[in-house]
Amino acid sequence: MTDAVTAHGRSAAFTDAARAVLATDGRPPLVALFAFVQAMPYRWPGPRDAAHTLAHGWGTCSGKNYLLAELLRASGIPCAHTLITGDLSVRPPDVPPALRALLDEGPLPDVHSALTAIGPAGPVTVDASWDPPLARFGFAVAPADWDGTCDTPLAITPTAVYAVSGPDPTAEKELLRTRVFGSRPALLERRNRYLQLLSDWIAAVRPS
Repeated sequence: MTDAVTAHGRSAAFTDAARAVLATDGRPPLVALFAFVQAMPYRWPGPRDAAHTLAHGWGTCSGKNYLLAELLRASGIPCAHTLITGDLSVRPPDVPPALRALLDEGPLPDVHSALTAIGPAGPVTVDASWDPPLARFGFAVAPADWDGTCDTPLAITPTAVYAVSGPDPTAEKELLRTRVFGSRPALLERRNRYLQLLSDWIAAVRPS
């Protein structure tokens, strides 16, 4: 009974948040809700949890895109989770030397979370990871005039894209991460160190 009550409360929170956004933003729901989530600051590490992202106003790539999925579903917009593998050293943003040095050590794989959703012209890929102030540093940020009729930029250059087939995108992401990093803990540690330094640097340079 407690789990059911908790789930109902989470669902109501997403519904209320979506309604509040759409009551003040006259753009198509996909566009308005995407902009709402995209504007939240990216931060790592953090829970891969939509409710936490909504409550605290920041999130990781998973946390932000999970929240966007919940808001879209609450508004009747079909969407689905996707997992993207890529290399963080390919076309990175304009990072400072300490981060650049980590990238220059060699390939730096990652598993990234994004979504597909139904836009005004059909299915599109959406990724709300990077917040707009980061565009000035070369991060892949959807432009302010994005109208939902085309894909948004992805936070990582993809080498492969996988549809999440079951109800738990986090579990499937962990399975894929295990496959990507395998028995290479040093590579995973370098990836984690890069993301931590990236998040710290973003927090320092992001306009207040």
